[in-house]
Amino acid sequence: MKKYFPAIDLMRFFAVCWVMSFHYFLGISSTLAFYRYGNLGVQLFFIISGFVIAFSIQEKSIKQFTASRFVRLFPLFWFTCILTFLVTVLIHDHVSLKNFFLSMTMLGQALNVTAFVDGVYWSLTIELFFYGFIALFTHFFPFSKIRIFYWSWFVIVLFFYLAHIDEGILGKLLIVRHASYFIFGGMLALIVEQVDQKVRPWIFDIIFAGGVAIFATVINERSLPPYFVPIPIDHFWVTFINAALFILVPLFVFLIRKLPHKINNLVIVIGGITYPIYLIHQRIGMIIAGELKSYVNSYVAYTLTIVMVLAFSYLLYRKDQEFRKYLKNKIKVLHE
Repeated sequence: MKKYFPAIDLMRFFAVCWVMSFHYFLGISSTLAFYRYGNLGVQLFFIISGFVIAFSIQEKSIKQFTASRFVRLFPLFWFTCILTFLVTVLIHDHVSLKNFFLSMTMLGQALNVTAFVDGVYWSLTIELFFYGFIALFTHFFPFSKIRIFYWSWFVIVLFFYLAHIDEGILGKLLIVRHASYFIFGGMLALIVEQVDQKVRPWIFDIIFAGGVAIFATVINERSLPPYFVPIPIDHFWVTFINAALFILVPLFVFLIRKLPHKINNLVIVIGGITYPIYLIHQRIGMIIAGELKSYVNSYVAYTLTIVMVLAFSYLLYRKDQEFRKYLKNKIKVLHE
């Protein structure tokens, strides 16, 4: 049975706003501020994905899961990728046709694309690989064995780090640098499900999830090197925030289970617009802000840009909802 967690949509929206503020405001101030570490919002997205997919894949065949992920991700991605490419070309910036077509596959990170149509696409490749791994496992094994998937993946991650081969091609293909976040999210889903079934959570699940969180925090300097910027205190704050994510996500999931109907509908919408915001905020947003900065100061320009990005994302969300409904009626496998 499909479950809805309003906390997940709230955290999604926070994460995308955090990432957006990082891209917009980091370069115009050297002072410490919440947006300085906004790129850690991507790790929050990975935890959320691990959590959500553990629920959504349980009762689906690999065909159903693949079709549902395709409908959820690709139509909107293709539209925004084409739009971003055209806008970029119109302002006389350069993105090669080769990189455009490679970006359209959503596999640019794995294909070593040096210039994405939009820089945020790298994380979509990571997400896609995760979907592929868990879909293949649940195709050959029942979902009741999913712990084997998480345990095995974590053992692989440990081996790659201990052997100092996490930066190699195989390490990138197995996304060992980001695996801990997906694993933690998946284990959290198992724990929540046990609580919902009024079953005492298996103690090993809790210990394992905690161990994964501790490991991810300890090795964060190696796993997230681009996230460090040259201010000494950043090392502390990145580590602290990384650890806080593993505490706050379960806390919010358990505490925010039901909301009043009207508020719940609003939360669904703000959760729904996170994907279009993520897809358009960087390249298109930066272009808009660049034009606005000819007339107003940087803070005002980026604030106005955020308003426009939010409004356009809402429009994209509504149109995407309509198109996804149309596709679901056409793709029979979604109703099997």
